[in-house]
Amino acid sequence: MTTRIYVLLARKAATALVFRRGPTKNVLLLRWDLTEDTIQEGQWLRGHIYERRCDLSPSGEHLVYFAAKWRGKYPSFTAVSRPPFLTALALWEGMGAWGGGGTFSDERTLMINHRLVGKPDEGGLAPKMSASPFHAHSGKGEDFPIWDERLRRDGWTLKQWGGWSARSLSGVEADIAGERTKVWAKIDPPIIYRRVLEHATIEMRIHGLHETNGPWYALEHDVLDSRGNTIMSLGRADWADFDRRGDLLFAKSGRIYRATRHKNTLDDPRELFDLRARHFTQRPSPPWARQWLSKRP
Repeated sequence: MTTRIYVLLARKAATALVFRRGPTKNVLLLRWDLTEDTIQEGQWLRGHIYERRCDLSPSGEHLVYFAAKWRGKYPSFTAVSRPPFLTALALWEGMGAWGGGGTFSDERTLMINHRLVGKPDEGGLAPKMSASPFHAHSGKGEDFPIWDERLRRDGWTLKQWGGWSARSLSGVEADIAGERTKVWAKIDPPIIYRRVLEHATIEMRIHGLHETNGPWYALEHDVLDSRGNTIMSLGRADWADFDRRGDLLFAKSGRIYRATRHKNTLDDPRELFDLRARHFTQRPSPPWARQWLSKRP
C-alpha cells in the first residue's frame, strides 16, 4: 500500500493539517502541533479529498475542503469543518470534479470556487462570516486556480510555467529525480515554483500529470542555497515547505520530516512521524467540532 501525504500550514498559528491518503479511496485528517511536534488523529473519509483545493483559516481553526464520494445526496461537495474532523458546518453541492474548493481571505471571509455561491445547501455560516465566488471565473478549473493562488499567497513564486509537451492514455516516458516513469501528460520543461527565505530556497518542479501507478502530480523538490546550488535533494517528496521559524518540513514515502534552522544553515532532516501503518477507523466528531464557535479542548 502506498501512502501519500499533503500538508496545509496555518498562516497565523503553529499548527498544520495533514492529509494522509492510502489506499487510494481512503483519506485521514491529522492535526499537527508544530511547536511540540505532536499529532492528533481525526476522521477518515471513504472517498477523494482534493487536497490542493483546500485551505485553512489563518488560525487553523477552520478548513474548507472539496471532496467526492460519487454517490449519495451530494456526489461531490465543498464544505467547511473544524479540522481534523470533517463534519460539515456548511456545505455546497459540487458540479462533478470541475471547480470546487475554496480559500480563506481572512478568518471571516471565504471564497468558494463554484459558479454560484449562495446560501449553503446544508448548514449555515458563522455570524459575521461571508462566502462569495472565487474571482471572475469562479467554478472553472481543477486544482490550479486555488493551488496557485494559495502558493503565491503563502510566499511561493512561479518561476517557470513549463510546456505541455506530450499526452497519451498509454503513458509518456518522463525522467523524474533520476527515475524513468510514465505519465498521462508530460510537462517539459517542468512547471517550477520557489519559496525563497534568507537561508535557503525550496524548488518544486512539476514534470507531469497522472503518473502510471503513482500520484496525480509527478513532482520533485530540492533545497537550494542563495547561489542556486542544491544543498539538499528531497527527490520524490510529496510536499515541502518552511514553517514560521524557517525550519524545513517535508513529507516523503509516508513519513514527515523536519530539518531545523540554525541561523543560515539547516540541520540534517529527522523523522517526526511515520504514518504508513494507519487503517480506516469509524470515528465520530466530538461535540466541539459540530459547532462554529465552540472552544477546542
